[in-house]
Amino acid sequence: MPSSTALAQTNSKRQCFSNDGLPAELQQKSEKYLLEALDTAALFTLVGGLKPMSSGFYDRTVSTSIPRMSEEEAMLLVAELGSRRASNLTDEQQDRLTEAKSAADRFTALREVDEMRRIVSTWTCGGEIHADIVHFATPHAGNRHVEGVLFSRPALADMIQSKEKFFSRWAITPHSNPIEALMAFEYARDASRFAGYGYLFGYPDDAVRFFVDSSIHQEVTGDFVTRDFRAIPTFQRETGQFTYAMPKGTDVTEADLKLKERAGTILNAYKARRAQYVGPGKPGVAAMLRDWFCPTDDECSPTNAAL
Repeated sequence: MPSSTALAQTNSKRQCFSNDGLPAELQQKSEKYLLEALDTAALFTLVGGLKPMSSGFYDRTVSTSIPRMSEEEAMLLVAELGSRRASNLTDEQQDRLTEAKSAADRFTALREVDEMRRIVSTWTCGGEIHADIVHFATPHAGNRHVEGVLFSRPALADMIQSKEKFFSRWAITPHSNPIEALMAFEYARDASRFAGYGYLFGYPDDAVRFFVDSSIHQEVTGDFVTRDFRAIPTFQRETGQFTYAMPKGTDVTEADLKLKERAGTILNAYKARRAQYVGPGKPGVAAMLRDWFCPTDDECSPTNAAL
């Protein structure tokens, strides 16, 4: 199996997290969501590769119902009927207005999701970062959830290689596309789903085993397994973003302490750079990553990030 370094590529500093090809409006959105990602657990994917995958910096729901009207018709109906008092609308008109609003929201959601796909396609550096927008397999209440995901390709490759027996059941190898690996578990209908997500999110082995075992126990018995949580602080929150569970009363392990220590080092380095780059009149978050990852104009890689 190839090492993770085989995945690394070099490119110019100008290409690293460059949004020059996007319209001005999307460039601004790119900065906004990239900062949201770094302020949360995705920092530990972009820098240091502690988490092969992170998500949650963007989410949206899209109705699974196909509209029976065009976007133009929906907007016209919303403009016409929405300007009237509800008491002046007939039952039929109220139904049409509800249908038009639902259709308009669906068209808006799909357009926004497509814009986000354009935005995150620019989030790469040295070929080692992959960002995308993915859907959840199971819809809820007539809506399908989509969210943004980030991968460190070297960290993902190393993790797949270290867990080769597990991932090989889906023919997932170190050079697999990150989305292939993710969707294998998103569509799984057994306990492998929990193990796959646990590994992708960078949980320690003990936490992954508990994630699987407690899920099976609850499915079989209906009883929730009590647990303690290990929380890794992010810039945004002390708990709730990079968090995993362990059996109730389990002592903190050396692996827990090492993970928290490594994450703390990354977070402190980020805080110092964030203060220099983010804010009115400052270069911005993409410029921060370029300067952090690129010691020269022709050598860019997240592995260069000084901590």
